[in-house]
Amino acid sequence: MLPSIEESLRVKPAILRELFPSPVSETPPISDSKNLSRRTPEIWTPLPATETLPDRLNTFITPNISDNSADHSNSLDERQFRSHISTPATDYSNHTDFLKIPRTPCPIEVNSQRRHQTGLPSRFFRNSQSKKQALPVRRKLDFETTARAGRPPTTQTSAKMGLPEYPPNHHWSIVERQFLLRRLAESTALRLYIELDRLDEEVHSPSGTAKKAKSVITRRLYRSLVRRALQEERTQAVQIPIVPEPFIQVPPLGGVTLVRDIDFDSSESLVDNESIKDRPSSIIESFEQTPRNQQASPKLAFRVWDANSRSLFTEAAGFVSEAFKIWRVTNGVYPPPLSPEGEGGVAVKLLVNWHLSMTAGGASAWVSVSTSLLQALTKACSMVKPRIALVDLEHPSMTVPNKTLKALLCWANIPREAILHHFSLGSLIMLADSSPAVANLLQLREFQVGRRTAAIASQLRDHSFTLNSTIARAMSSVAREFGLGETNVNLQHIICYVACLVDSWAITRDPTIDTQTMHNIGTAFATTLNSRIHHKQDVISAFINGVEQGERTLAYYARRRRPAARSVRTA
Repeated sequence: MLPSIEESLRVKPAILRELFPSPVSETPPISDSKNLSRRTPEIWTPLPATETLPDRLNTFITPNISDNSADHSNSLDERQFRSHISTPATDYSNHTDFLKIPRTPCPIEVNSQRRHQTGLPSRFFRNSQSKKQALPVRRKLDFETTARAGRPPTTQTSAKMGLPEYPPNHHWSIVERQFLLRRLAESTALRLYIELDRLDEEVHSPSGTAKKAKSVITRRLYRSLVRRALQEERTQAVQIPIVPEPFIQVPPLGGVTLVRDIDFDSSESLVDNESIKDRPSSIIESFEQTPRNQQASPKLAFRVWDANSRSLFTEAAGFVSEAFKIWRVTNGVYPPPLSPEGEGGVAVKLLVNWHLSMTAGGASAWVSVSTSLLQALTKACSMVKPRIALVDLEHPSMTVPNKTLKALLCWANIPREAILHHFSLGSLIMLADSSPAVANLLQLREFQVGRRTAAIASQLRDHSFTLNSTIARAMSSVAREFGLGETNVNLQHIICYVACLVDSWAITRDPTIDTQTMHNIGTAFATTLNSRIHHKQDVISAFINGVEQGERTLAYYARRRRPAARSVRTA
């Protein structure tokens, strides 16, 4: 018969205590009357301790337990055990790899202390239960724009991340700038074979002495100069004379040329009202007469349309107005245009009113065009997949009396023969995407839905394009897109196109450009255009004439926009 569980629990601790003796404990044994008389039976008495551990384990005598010896097993006197079975509370073995911890009956493995986390958790990962994604490391100065930022920046990290990884750019001091300017002047003079005389010492010239000068004329001149400087600082504009405008044939506005015939001197002197006789001649400002604008009636017009336009466009017939789409044309001839004089004037006003009231009016008998490319592109912003056509206003079909009204409305139709070229504006956008020079010139990002032409023109003037070979090549690339290099284009069309770009995009010319430089810029335009019918020299001349014509138009309207400064005009 197997020993009972109680015997196993009592015998095994005794064996372990004999094998691994512990130091004498100061804790008194448990006071138990039963345990005091308990002794280990002779069959469990171990051999002397001088033997080795395996010998001691092998020499233990175990009872012969069998079915017949059940009575003998039950007759074991438990009180014969001589060792204490209970585990003391404060006595631990020194043969183990465990450390002492207070008040526990069982030895517990002491894990290494967890390292204290010194920094904050990373904020560049998602703060969620999902697995962290391996994001690419980017060396960026502004970590606030890092993708997938989990939390807003903290005060501990924002100050460190704001520091640049490299020292800032060097800032030149005033002395260094003066040294660089002097070296630049010396190198330029050496290249131009100019001898420079060095000064041994700086000439000190105190300022402000004219205010307290003995001469009355000097003091008056000083006060006049101070007033003029304050006026220029406030107005930020050049003083202009208050005189009648000269005889100028201004650009046609809707086909009507505004002519003003006023006699005046070619120049006028402006002087201050005090001490006119004593004023030196160097202070007098002279304003020359603006050259006459010799621009004639426009030769080109632009029309934009899409699938929702009320006018009809076909490759065979061209543009047909809404009122004449259902008209039965006999031999391709439409009714003659109405005369704005006499009895036809009332009918013209009625039809124009219908045309301008597209939502509430009836069918329009006109086809509208624009002589400004800037206005045409502005109108195309609100269209879906717009197309643009280049119309020749000098075609015989367009020169019929009363055919065009104010050069903006065309009666009945625009025949296909009068259309030089038409294309989708998407190709112009693709050209700007492929050519940085064209993109810089056109500034297509300024054309937005809802913006007016005047606002876009003001933004283009702020860019202040200066004419050079790069701008000329960009203008020529756009001209090729409009078909100005084909055989049905004459030189007047090229002149009008260049003038339109110079005027609308405010392209100015450097005053220091000489004739040879201008010829080189025109050569760049003609080479890129590669006209199929005109000679290269003719295209260069047309380009130069177009630039001059556009500058005259630009100067005229810029003069009208310029605020008038207060000045005293004397005879």
